[in-house]
Amino acid sequence: MVLTANAYFYNDRLVTMMILNSCQRLLNEGVVDGSWSALGVYATILAGRGGMYSEALAIGEIAFKKSQTSGSPTEKALVAFMVPAFLRVWTQPLRSIIGMLEENFEYAKEIGATAAAMSSALIAGSYSIFSGESLDLLDNRIHAFLKYMGHHNSQALHDSLLSSLLAISTLRGETAAAGRFSTAERSEEEFAERLALSSSPNPMAWYGLHRMWVDYTLGDYERGLESLEISRSFLSAVPFAYGVMAHHAYATMLLAAVYKKAGWKKLRYRREMKDGLRRLRKLASISSGDFLVMYLMATAEYDRACGKLDSAADDFVEAIVTARQYNLIHLEALGEELVGKFKRDELGIEEESRVHFERAYLLYQKWGARAKLALLKDYAPKEGASDGSSDSSGEYELDRVA
Repeated sequence: MVLTANAYFYNDRLVTMMILNSCQRLLNEGVVDGSWSALGVYATILAGRGGMYSEALAIGEIAFKKSQTSGSPTEKALVAFMVPAFLRVWTQPLRSIIGMLEENFEYAKEIGATAAAMSSALIAGSYSIFSGESLDLLDNRIHAFLKYMGHHNSQALHDSLLSSLLAISTLRGETAAAGRFSTAERSEEEFAERLALSSSPNPMAWYGLHRMWVDYTLGDYERGLESLEISRSFLSAVPFAYGVMAHHAYATMLLAAVYKKAGWKKLRYRREMKDGLRRLRKLASISSGDFLVMYLMATAEYDRACGKLDSAADDFVEAIVTARQYNLIHLEALGEELVGKFKRDELGIEEESRVHFERAYLLYQKWGARAKLALLKDYAPKEGASDGSSDSSGEYELDRVA
C-alpha cells in the first residue's frame, strides 16, 4: 500500500490498478488495524489529484463499509471522517456531508478519538459557510467546535475555524469581528499577519478562500483580488476537496466582475476563468447540486463578461432554479442580485432589475447577511412583500431574464 502513493506521481493508470489489486488482497486475505483508513487515504489521493471521483468514491465506500464491521473504533471514526469529507462531497449535497461529519464528531468525542473529532469539526465548520444554512446557526455550530478544540493543543486547526467565524461575523455586519474570538488580536489584519507566519499552510488557505468569498459577496472587488492572490497561493499547497472547487467558482465570478475594466490583464483573467470553468464542468456532471449551481453561476458571469448575453441569461435562470431546488439560499440570493445587475447594466431595464434586487434583499435577509442588507438598503421591499422565494417555474424565470 505504501508504494501506491509513490506510483501515483508517475502513472495514474498504474495507480488505479495497484489500488484495485490492494483492495482485492485486503478482501481476500484479511486486514490489520489501519488497513481501511489507509485505503480511504489512497482513494482520497485518487480523487483529489487524479480527478477520478466516481472510481475513488467506490473504493472509499468499500473502506467505509469494512471499517464499520472489522475496524477498531478509532479507525471507524477516521474512515467516517475521510469518506464524507473528501469523497462523498463530490456527489452528495453539502448539507448532508456536514451532517455526517457532525455525527462523526460526536462519535469520535465519545470514544476519545481526538484526531478524528478535530478533523471532522474542522471540515464541517469550514465547509459550512458554503452550505446556505442560516448564518446564526453556523455561528453557533462553529463556536461549539471551537470550544472543543480549546481543550486540545492544535493552533492550526483552531485558527482555520477562526477564519470561518470571521467570515460569518463579517457577513452578519459585526464590527471588530476578530476581537470577538481572539484575545491576542484586535483586528483582522493582526490575525492575518499571524496566520502568514504559521508553520502550517492550512489556516491561511482557509482564510484566503473565506476572505475572497466574503469580499466578492459584499462587492469589494478590489480587496477581493488581493484575497484571490492569498487563496491561490495557499490552496495550491493544501488540496482541500470542496475548498478547491469553491475557490475556482468564486475566483471566476470575481474576475468576471472586473473583467471589462481589467485592461492589459484581460488575457490572464480570461485564461484563469476558462481554467476554473473546465475544472467545475467535470464535477457539475456528477454533482447532486452544489457544484452544478456554482458552475452555472460562474458560466453565466463569464458569458456576461464576454458579451454572450443570451447564453448568460439561460445560465442565470438554470442556476437560480437549481439553487432553489437544493435550498442553497445564499446562491439563489446571489443569482437574483446578478440578474438584477444583468438587466440594469447589460440590458438597460431598470424597472425589471429592481424586482430581482428586492428578491435578493429578502433572500439575504433570510440567510442572515446583515452586511449585505446595508448595501442593498435602497431595494428593501415594502411591508407585506413575499419572503424572497422564487416561483417554481423555470419557464417563468426564463421569460423574465431573457
